[in-house]
Amino acid sequence: MVLLRLFLRDCTLEIPAGAVAALVGPNGAGKTTLLEMIIGLLEPTEGQVSVLGEASRADTAQTLARVGYVAQDHPLYRDFSVADMFHLGQAMNPSWDQELAAARMDTLGIPLKRKVKSLSGGQQAQVSLTMALAKRAPLVVLDEPVSSLDPIARLEFMRDVMASAADADLTFLISSHVVSELAVITWYRAPMDRLTGHLQHNSYDFEGLVLTAYILSAFGFAVLAGLLLRRSIPAMVAAFIPWLAIRLVIEFVFRPHFMTPLTVQGNCGPPNGCGQGLGFVPQATGRIGDLVLNINGNTITYQPADRFWPFQFIEAGIFVALTAAALGATIWLLHRRATWTA
Repeated sequence: MVLLRLFLRDCTLEIPAGAVAALVGPNGAGKTTLLEMIIGLLEPTEGQVSVLGEASRADTAQTLARVGYVAQDHPLYRDFSVADMFHLGQAMNPSWDQELAAARMDTLGIPLKRKVKSLSGGQQAQVSLTMALAKRAPLVVLDEPVSSLDPIARLEFMRDVMASAADADLTFLISSHVVSELAVITWYRAPMDRLTGHLQHNSYDFEGLVLTAYILSAFGFAVLAGLLLRRSIPAMVAAFIPWLAIRLVIEFVFRPHFMTPLTVQGNCGPPNGCGQGLGFVPQATGRIGDLVLNINGNTITYQPADRFWPFQFIEAGIFVALTAAALGATIWLLHRRATWTA
C-alpha cells in the first residue's frame, strides 16, 4: 500500500515586485516545499506556479537566470576557495556580476583565496547570499537563511538583505519559523499552518499593536466602571458595552473611510466565489493580507495589505488615548473622594 502525504493545499499567493516578503511557519509546515516549487525544483501535482509571468518549471536558461536561491544549509563546495565558487557561478550564469561579488567579499573582509571549509557559518551564509545577488536575478529566494547562525551574524545577514533590496530592484522571498527574525525587515508576511498546509492571513485585530491596546483599554474601562458601580457584574457589563461600541465604530466606520479603499474587479461567480474579511483562502483580491470590506458582484472593495501598520498605529493610538482618559478619570474620582473624606 502506498501512503501519500499532502504537503500543500489551497496555497494562493501573489507577491508584488520589489517586496521583501516572508513565509512564516513552524518546521514541517511546507515552506521549503513551496519554495522549491517556486524555483522549479519540484512540480506541483495540481495547480501552477508562475514566476515573473512564466511557469516555474519552464526549464530554460532565461527562466533559471531570473531566480536566485539560497538553501537552508548554504550548500557550497567545501574544498573550493571563494574565488572558485565565484568562477563556477560565472560559468553557469550568463548575467553574473563578478565585480559585485568581489566588492561584497572585500567589504565583508572575506579573502577570495580562503577555502570554504575554513569559513565560519556566518561567512558561508554571506558567500551564498553573494552568489545569489551576483546572479543578478530579479527574484531572490532564501530558505531559512539564518537558522544556523549566531544572533550577531543573523543581524548582519538581514542587514545586507535589506541593503540589497534598497540598492537594487529586487524581490526577496524569505522563509523562517522564527517571526522575530523577519518582523523588522519584511512588510509582507504570509504565515503557513503546519496542519492544513494553508496560507493564513494577517489579522488586523490580533497582530501588531492593536491587541495590546485592546487589552489596555478594557482594563481602563473596567477600573473606572468598578470605581463608579462598586459591583463586579454591573461593572463588567458597563465596561464592555462602551468598549464594544468603540470597536464596532472603528471596524465599520473608521477602517473603510479613514483611507479611501481601493477597488478591483474579480471573478466572484461560481465556482470561484470570493471571501470577505481576512480569513478566506483564496483571498478575493488574490493577495494575502488584503482586508476585503465589501463585494458587490465582481467589484471588490478592500484596504491593501501595505496599510496594515498605519492602521495599527492609528487604532492603537486611539485605544491608548481612551485608556489614558479612563485612568485619568479614575484618579480624579479617587482624589475627589479622598478630599471629601478629609
